[in-house]
Amino acid sequence: MSERNDANGNQEKIPWYHRLYNAIKEAPSQLTLLCVSALVYYKMKTSGRQSQGATGNRLAIAEPDIEYIDAQILAHRFSPSLHFKDFTLRELLKYNGTVEGERILFAVNNKIYDVSYAKHFYGPNGVHHHMAGRENTRLLLNLPPAEDPFKYDDLSSLTEAQRKELDDFTSVHMDRYSCIGYIIPTHEEDPLGYYEDDMDYMRFND
Repeated sequence: MSERNDANGNQEKIPWYHRLYNAIKEAPSQLTLLCVSALVYYKMKTSGRQSQGATGNRLAIAEPDIEYIDAQILAHRFSPSLHFKDFTLRELLKYNGTVEGERILFAVNNKIYDVSYAKHFYGPNGVHHHMAGRENTRLLLNLPPAEDPFKYDDLSSLTEAQRKELDDFTSVHMDRYSCIGYIIPTHEEDPLGYYEDDMDYMRFND
């Protein structure tokens, strides 16, 4: 605080807001300058946050509490109970986190990942629950959804740039999860079914 002398010659402390009021009263133009400065500062802060969120892969999705779930995922990664299996799109829908006791599966680029240990993320109350139990390639690339959600898409229409985006997304976000199978048109076209040998599963995910 600044000080001033009162009528008796004693020093009196002046609050900062009183000094600001006096300065504005003496020079009203300072109020305009103050408002402009505050607006510029606000714009700079908000634009900085937006640019930070826009950097990186366009397909990036926010992962919650990764360090917390990583230990659980890695501990279960080679679990004997988790066998390789292919799914049709209709079969995959069952694993969207709404069925008690079932795993939560997430597919991209026609590869299926077990994301069960990120239930707080992909489960019914998670921020990306709409991605569970489905193939998400077109959604992540901002492409129009397929007319028939259960019709197999071999993704042959994707450009090289789009395929690279998918590869980048997979390497960054899906590497922590086990890939447990592929999307297939029908089981008649994919006779492999389960890999009952755990070593086959481990080789696939190595």
